[in-house]
Amino acid sequence: MQFKFRLLFLVALSVTVLALAYVFSLAGQQASESRQQTVDTLRGMYVTHMRIHQGDHPMWADTDFDDTAWPLQDMSKLVRTPGITWLRQNFLVWPEYLEGKTPAAIFVEGGASTEIYFNGEFVGRNGVPAANPAEEIVGNIDAKIFVPARLFRDANNVLAVRMSSHLPWQHRYEYQLRISFEPYAGERQNRINDYLPSIMLIGAIGAAALYFATGFSISNENKAALWLSLLLFCVVIQFASELVRGLYSYPYQWHALRVSIITLMATFSGIFLNLLVSHKFGYPRRIIWGFVAAQITLLFYTIRYHGQDEATYFILMLGVAASILQTAFAVYQKKKDARLLLVALVLFSLSFTVNRGYFLDGFYYFAMAGFAISLFVWRAFTFEQTKNTAIAASARSDRLQYELLKKQLQPHFIMNTLMALSEWIIESPKTGIKMIQALATEFRILHSISDQEKITLKQELELCMAHLDLMSYRRDQRFVLTADIEDSSAPIPPAIFHTLLENAITHNRYEATPIEFCLTQKLKSGQYIYLIETPVGKPRMDNHQDGARPSGFGFQYVETRIRQLWADQAHFDSRRSDDGSVWLSELVVPSELSP
Repeated sequence: MQFKFRLLFLVALSVTVLALAYVFSLAGQQASESRQQTVDTLRGMYVTHMRIHQGDHPMWADTDFDDTAWPLQDMSKLVRTPGITWLRQNFLVWPEYLEGKTPAAIFVEGGASTEIYFNGEFVGRNGVPAANPAEEIVGNIDAKIFVPARLFRDANNVLAVRMSSHLPWQHRYEYQLRISFEPYAGERQNRINDYLPSIMLIGAIGAAALYFATGFSISNENKAALWLSLLLFCVVIQFASELVRGLYSYPYQWHALRVSIITLMATFSGIFLNLLVSHKFGYPRRIIWGFVAAQITLLFYTIRYHGQDEATYFILMLGVAASILQTAFAVYQKKKDARLLLVALVLFSLSFTVNRGYFLDGFYYFAMAGFAISLFVWRAFTFEQTKNTAIAASARSDRLQYELLKKQLQPHFIMNTLMALSEWIIESPKTGIKMIQALATEFRILHSISDQEKITLKQELELCMAHLDLMSYRRDQRFVLTADIEDSSAPIPPAIFHTLLENAITHNRYEATPIEFCLTQKLKSGQYIYLIETPVGKPRMDNHQDGARPSGFGFQYVETRIRQLWADQAHFDSRRSDDGSVWLSELVVPSELSP
């Protein structure tokens, strides 16, 4: 079974590799096209630079206007400013446009209202530019404007753009206004075509998100399924926000909200990925808070100095890098499945080497689909392992539970208890009645918890106190439990501390009184640390271990029950103190239950 799931995981990794190969092949194709467009810019493709001037005058649309005094502006780094701005550029066009064989259009993409003039003639607008927000009619984020063939010249062609860009809040930053000159029936008029391959893959990611969300709804303690489903849902929402622009050319003032949602989902994706990894390997939550602080710092820095696309890219990269560091540390600690998860994360991280613009528009979702398949198989493998371990532990626990009850009801225990009880009834009837009540209390608590997988620490302490009361009457010695507890509602398996106390009393003959047992609980780094100290007395006549670690049923019961509840995330150890006066039994368990 283990081999089968590891094989499936390798297949999933292969799918991830193929997805990455496809990503890089598309990236190469896009890069080639981008280089060709750069060469053809002066002939009429993407307009990468235009001359810019603040102000407004109708003569700036004229073909003969001398704009050589205007500075040349990189169109990818426009700065949003109040009022009207003019842009101008001269260029040649392809022969097929001159001959009228190909209808032409100017595509405007970005956050502005624009009026387009071609060779001195007004050809169309996207919204209505104005010097102030009250007078502006907001343009859409994408627009195409038809250019009549009669306007083309075989020599110098002049494109002039009158524009304004106002937001409902004061915001000054660099942004892109992309202007391109292309065939009217070209692919750019249908942006959704760019998203079609990703649409096919996002369905698989959404289905996986629903699967793990259903798993968490069935078992609310399955936190790994929760983090994984939330991670995948964030990816789906992020893609849906990307897709909106392909389906609907919305007013440009909505663009900030759309990209903010994309950045926010990227931020939460990184958080949920790291929560998944830290939960898997039992790392403390403070690591996540440190990661969130780093995310917020990076987010504000990149938005301030680079823009939201770069912020989204670097936030995603930070999330994957942090999860790789956690997993690499788990590999160093030789934790189960850490190497397989590390391979999947490293393969996924390779997708970040793709050009950032292409990566965020689609390639990320190819890589995420392959990574989601790997996570799906990994979780299925973990679930199968957990289920098999739980079945085996449950069977063993049932046997030990039966042995526990049988031990409490065995003739030897009943006979000694009844003999002590008869003596107390003769010597002190009141004490005899108290012993009967203590015996009834212990049996009542044992009966109420014997079929439960977990109880609260408060219930366990009640059982321990009842047992020590009973043994105090039976041995005519005072047994005392001192408890230093931080969280009495913490979950633990039933009767584990009761078993350790019973072991100590069974294996030791105490002479001094009172005999004090100590139980402490500390919450540290997302773990409960329990330490129970039991005094070492003289060995009983039927016990020949003479200070060695007690073995047999008692410790088997404790180890089996904690494995059943926390799998391999729990640790139990028992040893003699340096001075030999007490036994120290330490139990370390997660503060949350394992899936």
